[in-house]
Amino acid sequence: MLAMFLSYQGLAQLGGQRSFEFLNVPGNARLAGLGGVNVSLSDKDINFIFSNPALVSDSLAGYASAGYQFFVADIGQASFAYSHKFKSIGIISFGVQHMNYGEITGYDASGLELGSFKSGETAIVISKSHQVSNFRIGANF
Repeated sequence: MLAMFLSYQGLAQLGGQRSFEFLNVPGNARLAGLGGVNVSLSDKDINFIFSNPALVSDSLAGYASAGYQFFVADIGQASFAYSHKFKSIGIISFGVQHMNYGEITGYDASGLELGSFKSGETAIVISKSHQVSNFRIGANF
C-alpha cells in the first residue's frame, strides 16, 4: 500500500540544451593543439577565423584552407575557409563548418524501428576584421 504513494523520477541522458554545440569542437588539428581556443597566436593560418576573427590580417588575403577530421562511430567534421581583400571594404573571410554524425537508426516512442536517417549540422561564417591603431577587432556573422 505504501508503494502506491511513493513516486520515482526517472531521468534519461541530458541533451538539447544548447544550439550549435558542434562549433565548440576545434575545426583543425592546430587549433585543437592550442586547447581549442586561440586568442593571441596571429600568423598565416586562415582557420583561426572560426575561433577568433580578429586574427585575420591583410597578409591572409587570397589564402584558403580545407580540412576533414575523422572521429569515432562514423562521425566527421569538414571545414573550409577563404579570405579575400576587397578594394572598398578590406578583408572579408568566408568559412563553412560541417559536422556529419553518420547514419542513425530512428525509433518511435514505443520502440518500433522507423528506419535510418543521416544527421549533421552546418555553419556558414562571414568574417570581418579591422586594424585600429595597435589593436585588431573582428566579428563573425
